[in-house]
Amino acid sequence: MRVTPAPGVVAYIHKDGGLELYSQAHGESLRFDPSGAAVWIALRQGDGRCRNAADVLAESWGTGTAEATVELDRWVSVFCEAGLMFTTEER
Repeated sequence: MRVTPAPGVVAYIHKDGGLELYSQAHGESLRFDPSGAAVWIALRQGDGRCRNAADVLAESWGTGTAEATVELDRWVSVFCEAGLMFTTEER
């Protein structure tokens, strides 16, 4: 699976490591903890490829890929439900 930010979403990382995502389309911003920030960054650095992001997160967090994938999937659901991201099938 591959994920892409929704059009007009702008990301800010705060000094405390938290993530703020501003949706220009909705005129609102949502704040997330440092775990959410790590997932967002891993996804963006990995061109939205969830498999790549899970590998990066597993290494960073010192966990297995399966555990990182569970956390990644949870965050992707949160971002998608908030209208900040959408998913596509990877080719």
